[in-house]
Amino acid sequence: MNARNRTIVKVSLALASLAVCAVFATFTTSCASSDNTGGSGGSSAAAGTHAGGTPATGGTTAAGGSPAAGGNTVTFSSGAAVGLMSGYGWIAMGTDGDAATSPTCGTTAPYTSITATAPCTTQTQWDSTSALCITGTIAALSATTPDYSGNWGLEVGVNANSDGTSAIGKSFSTISVAVSGTPTAGLRVDIGTTTSLSTAPYCALWTAGPIQLTSFNTACWDNSGTQMTAADVPNITKVMIQVPSSTSAITVSELCMTGITFN
Repeated sequence: MNARNRTIVKVSLALASLAVCAVFATFTTSCASSDNTGGSGGSSAAAGTHAGGTPATGGTTAAGGSPAAGGNTVTFSSGAAVGLMSGYGWIAMGTDGDAATSPTCGTTAPYTSITATAPCTTQTQWDSTSALCITGTIAALSATTPDYSGNWGLEVGVNANSDGTSAIGKSFSTISVAVSGTPTAGLRVDIGTTTSLSTAPYCALWTAGPIQLTSFNTACWDNSGTQMTAADVPNITKVMIQVPSSTSAITVSELCMTGITFN
């Protein structure tokens, strides 16, 4: 294991996971989730990665629930996935200068900010009824001593099932993640599996079209990590869109995951 992956494991084990779900029939409400694994490594042009998201516990919603309904597509309704995945959406971020202003957290206004050290444990208040969106800022990395562990960026993700740990249980060759908002350049698709939850997620550079699942790597900035195999595809438990940090500050504006298609 190289130094980059050792750091990933260390951060993964150090962060606690909390989630409580209290879902009501409003578009802004979904099960809360916090980050449970960290990321580091990569170059300034391709910063570290992050697995994010915790098991969601309790609660029901017409849009979400468990088990997944099947098929090969995923849409979103009131913060929950519909279709092949039926879990809840969440956001995660680095601890060093990364911040989100949306979504927010709480059961009644005024709602509070979700941070890396103060995850939402009640209700996530989303801005959209049909997408999972994040708005915020990513601090610039030092050009000489970049801290990819503390400042890895912002991420919005969704769990495959409402328990947060169950997998999709089906085999596919490609994944397409529909995205809107800014930025789109340099985005990553991160994938968590039952075998990668405590180490590092698989990742690949986002494109608007299909991405071969076997092209995902736990160190996609240089492909020096573990390659995802066809056998691991049924073990997918989370799909995320990550904005990696860089040596320039980044403004993230209504970056939305609007749908996922497996083929």
